[in-house]
Amino acid sequence: RSYRPDLFVDKALDTLGKISRQGKPFFLAMHTCVLHVPSVRPYPWHQMFDQRGYNGTNRFRYSTSGTALLDGDGEKDQSLEAKRIIAEQDLRIYDSGIDMADQMVARVVSELKRSGLWDNTIVMLISDHGEEHYEEGHPYQFRGPNHGYHSYGDGQHHVVWSIRTPDNARAGTSIKQTVRLHDLVPTLMELLDMDWPSEIDGVSAFAAVDEDAEREVYIETGVSEPRYWTEGHRTYPFKRLNAKYEIDDETGRINIKASFMPHLIAAKDRVMQVGRWKLIWHALEEGMKIELFDRENDPSNLNPVTDQHPEIAAELLDRMTPYLE
Repeated sequence: RSYRPDLFVDKALDTLGKISRQGKPFFLAMHTCVLHVPSVRPYPWHQMFDQRGYNGTNRFRYSTSGTALLDGDGEKDQSLEAKRIIAEQDLRIYDSGIDMADQMVARVVSELKRSGLWDNTIVMLISDHGEEHYEEGHPYQFRGPNHGYHSYGDGQHHVVWSIRTPDNARAGTSIKQTVRLHDLVPTLMELLDMDWPSEIDGVSAFAAVDEDAEREVYIETGVSEPRYWTEGHRTYPFKRLNAKYEIDDETGRINIKASFMPHLIAAKDRVMQVGRWKLIWHALEEGMKIELFDRENDPSNLNPVTDQHPEIAAELLDRMTPYLE
């Protein structure tokens, strides 16, 4: 119930201490929410990166979070200068969060070493998604960090994945080939010399070192809202997006209403990305719209090259079809 990631780490360290005394194989997964909305900054991180003296609405956390982000609330009439000031503070909060994450990882590593587990433990550091911040000149308007709301750029789906093995056999290896989040399990199975008992998506990240052909990457938006949509985009039947949630009386968990799911799925924008090329499939009220982008020359995806490379657009659309079906 806490947005204090440092407290999550305290719990993880207690767990590692108990595990070390048991002397048995273990699997421990922890998610710290350090850089995730609302990204609350307690002492001393709220003072780092020239944050001292800042008195804006986002002094201690990102400018938008929770239902305000879901519902698109915010100062729509803000001047460009006001948006810039808020965006700069959001970046300071993000930077301090990276420092916060580094220190948390250091605490976990220190505990692994202190308890004697370090020499026999595989450690993976990975993010569930990236975060994108306000930038001038983009084809959509938003305020504050966001993720999963649109398909442009690489900020939301380009994340760190670091692996440390006890034997240090692959130390210093940097994988240039594209890897996906669903490659994590096959990678872990290879490291443990185990077979997955059934069919599985993805392949080991280490196999990418020797691959010549670029891996295809399928991406889709989560919940979105009008400021990110192209003209004629499919809409939702709810005016406010937080109306799509309900609380399960038995478990206390927050779920998306079953009645909303067909509308959520139908309104998703999809992406097929292979190497430098990225095809975005926009869901419209009538039909669809596709845009092809060259990620090498246009990393923010501001200038479609669909007409210049129709054969590449057709190929990526063909590769996307099984996912759409």
